[in-house]
Amino acid sequence: MEAQAQGAKPVSPVGTIEIRIGRAVVKVDGLVDADMLRIVLGSLRS
Repeated sequence: MEAQAQGAKPVSPVGTIEIRIGRAVVKVDGLVDADMLRIVLGSLRS
């Protein structure tokens, strides 16, 4: 808790993001947080 008190980000959990679009499946294993979700969704737009 001391790290949070000093303004550090909390530790993000390790997990999986899985997005299904029609028959395609995008699956990312590893760090799961809001920033990673933004990166994955942003890459799908381009």
